[in-house]
Amino acid sequence: MLLQHNKLIFFVLFLSLVFAQEKEIKKIVADYTEFDRRNNVVRFFGNVKIEHINGWITCDKAVYDEKNGKLNCATNVFFVYTSTTEYIEVRSVILEYDINQKLLNFVKNVSAVYNALKKEQDVLFDKISLTSENFVINLDTKNIIAKDNVIVDFQGNKIFCCVAKYDYKENIFKINDEVEKNQLRFEFVKEEWKIKYCQANTAVVNINENKILLKGKVEMVF
Repeated sequence: MLLQHNKLIFFVLFLSLVFAQEKEIKKIVADYTEFDRRNNVVRFFGNVKIEHINGWITCDKAVYDEKNGKLNCATNVFFVYTSTTEYIEVRSVILEYDINQKLLNFVKNVSAVYNALKKEQDVLFDKISLTSENFVINLDTKNIIAKDNVIVDFQGNKIFCCVAKYDYKENIFKINDEVEKNQLRFEFVKEEWKIKYCQANTAVVNINENKILLKGKVEMVF
């Protein structure tokens, strides 16, 4: 009976350790910290490094509210996410991270890189660079939304637009979705597309199939 009881205790401890290891935020280090005991909020200053379950974040300042699942980072933000299928890195001035929702909102002077580590055959683009003023990643739904002064760079081929929505699970870009009055333009350098320039109001880019669907005031230069 005592042996069974000990086994049960060991099993409970083992489960506790497993679940503890699955926490989204694993460790934070900094030059110095301030801990508010009233609400369990910790502020970090100077050379901040945050290790999360799929990568890390560095910045100059951070506020971690573990109870409410919030992490805010400011100044020189550098975010890295990596898995067996993709690598994402983002630089910005501000990051607001809703840990429970796995939702990351990057603000101001955003530059990002998405790299598909599991490459499909005959796909022209497997690495995408992007700049914008606002940038959101939903790690649960595998969606990226970039807004305001967006430039999407497919290894030299560029899209200039207002809004770019990228479903990196399906490998599909929706450009200026629901903002049809604003024009977008493509500039191509790869000969495979056989186009030099085109513009439209909206576009859907299917990267796996190497297809672009353009709508509204379409103009193309070959």
